[in-house]
Amino acid sequence: MAYATAQDLLQRFDRNIIADLAGDDATPADPLTSARVARALEGASGEINAAARMGGRYSAEELASLAGDDAEFLKDVTCQLALLRLVGTRIQTIGELAHKTLRETADKVLDDLRAGRLVFGTPAAERAQTPGVDGPTVLEYERLNLLPDRTRNYYPSRGSRLPIGR
Repeated sequence: MAYATAQDLLQRFDRNIIADLAGDDATPADPLTSARVARALEGASGEINAAARMGGRYSAEELASLAGDDAEFLKDVTCQLALLRLVGTRIQTIGELAHKTLRETADKVLDDLRAGRLVFGTPAAERAQTPGVDGPTVLEYERLNLLPDRTRNYYPSRGSRLPIGR
């Protein structure tokens, strides 16, 4: 199942360019009924699934159930990847430099998805928190009156064994 529809693609990019790329020959085709556009959207969704699976962050079901801003961003990424797939057969339509720039941008987004720098609002991500690092301070250690504290010249001081600022 594609994360975006042909209508989403048309809302994000020029209808004439998409119609030109949707046709198998030099004649424009209707993007809404084009099998080429549907395959490009499916392939783009598969690429996103592969990146999400590789990063171990999301399942296809979690991505499909996104809502709101997260769903719109997922559609943006899907449409961008689909456009790259469509343009791949006719790079002269937008130019090699523009194609390279689009590919680099899409690869960066997919890398961020894999690495966890890009986080969608799934229920698991909402529950996740940054772990807190906590421990005793130097004063609390000194109040324990342990053997290293009583034999000051034999063991290094507690302050030199704790992380800076603790």
